[in-house]
Amino acid sequence: MPCTVDEATLHPCPGVLSSLREQLNVLDRRAADLATARRLLRRTIAATEDAAA
Repeated sequence: MPCTVDEATLHPCPGVLSSLREQLNVLDRRAADLATARRLLRRTIAATEDAAA
């Protein structure tokens, strides 16, 4: 992803940082959605276990 400037120096290519930040935002939104789904599933399991007890 980074562009090589010389032998030891790397700099991001034009547009790379904004693209990487957008991908991070996408992953953050997906992680939040998964966390919400996980909480709901845990609650459903707990309620089902309570009802069966």
